[in-house]
Amino acid sequence: MSSARGFPGAALASLIVTASAFGACSGGNTTTYVYVTASPGGSPSSSPTSSSTATPTPPPPGTMSANPTSLSINGTGAGYAQSVYIQEAGYTGAFNENDTCTSIASVTPNTGAGPAATFTVTPSGAGTCAAKFADTNGRTISVAITVTTTGFTVQTR
Repeated sequence: MSSARGFPGAALASLIVTASAFGACSGGNTTTYVYVTASPGGSPSSSPTSSSTATPTPPPPGTMSANPTSLSINGTGAGYAQSVYIQEAGYTGAFNENDTCTSIASVTPNTGAGPAATFTVTPSGAGTCAAKFADTNGRTISVAITVTTTGFTVQTR
């Protein structure tokens, strides 16, 4: 203990409170000092002060991913349907799908729930198009879709 400012012989006590940030945020510790002094013949008084060593930084925005990032489908109809898996770690909102695939393929469902959703691409005609997936934070990812219907037939003698 040392003497309090302005009061020789009076005791000065200090209490140090330290809070640490854990988890996805980064940053340092914040230290708060509370000085309590006793005045002769009076009641104790306090004067809080604060000192911050760093400001926590919010976590970086999530990154959307698609698997696969492109589809090549050789045929039409439900028997040729393929899946697309959309994922964004830490995201709990909806993924909305919008596409340019009229008469080439249908993508269902139109909306899936994060952090991960599976969409089905069912080919209906030859062509190339894109399915675009978006979260409610403005992040997007596109999947290229190519459907071919030509082929050849092997005949036996």
